[in-house]
Amino acid sequence: MEAYMGAFETKAQKIAFVLNNFDETILDPTISRKQFDDWLVARMNAGFKHVCIPLTFAKRCGKIIAANSLDMTISTVIGFPHGNEHSTMDKASQMAQAAREGASEVDFVVNISLLRSDPMAFISELRTMAETAHKNAMRVKAIFETYYLSNDEIRHVASMCEQAGINTVKTSTGFAVKGKNNKERDPEQTGATPDAIELMGMGVKDKEKVGLKPSGGIRTLEHLIRIREAWQKAGWKDAQVRIGSSSGVQIIEELKGQD
Repeated sequence: MEAYMGAFETKAQKIAFVLNNFDETILDPTISRKQFDDWLVARMNAGFKHVCIPLTFAKRCGKIIAANSLDMTISTVIGFPHGNEHSTMDKASQMAQAAREGASEVDFVVNISLLRSDPMAFISELRTMAETAHKNAMRVKAIFETYYLSNDEIRHVASMCEQAGINTVKTSTGFAVKGKNNKERDPEQTGATPDAIELMGMGVKDKEKVGLKPSGGIRTLEHLIRIREAWQKAGWKDAQVRIGSSSGVQIIEELKGQD
């Protein structure tokens, strides 16, 4: 296991990767403002550089970060969690709102229904998402929900994202319920898997231009190491990768406990 960490030669370097490359995430639809504030303060105190939060908390998050004079990136989610709840224009409007309320990055869910019905309209939506985000000085990440896609679809969507100007391709929302063959939700399959990462890497040709965000089910150091091996095999460097997880604090504690 240790050999897979490659350039991470010390415990401090491994912890620094978690703090600098994780998008610490809270997307629970039931949280209160107090719960959100407590969660955010814990991430600020730990030293995380990025958070991914619901749009409803973006403005509040920005104020808390500014009040503490911290350099922390705010990401929010659009068209979440299914991708087909809103029209393209509605998604673009939400992106503009996110920019006004302090987000500098936006993660949107691709419309699989559109992909399978009208591929030209699908790539047009991808382009609109990229153009809207960039016009508002935001980076944009496309969430595939890879569990619902065939291998060919994963490769193809990754290629279309690159063509459309998407900054980062992302595996999952963490909210998938049923996937291929109508299987019940399996945390080991619905989130960030090595197979999905390698397939996405086959679709993206220029890894310097299009980054990767594995997300979903990354709760342990062992899982992180396993998917790191996959993204390196696919051609992404560590600096081009962000991790979507709600378990960064636990992974750091796991690292601190190592000899």
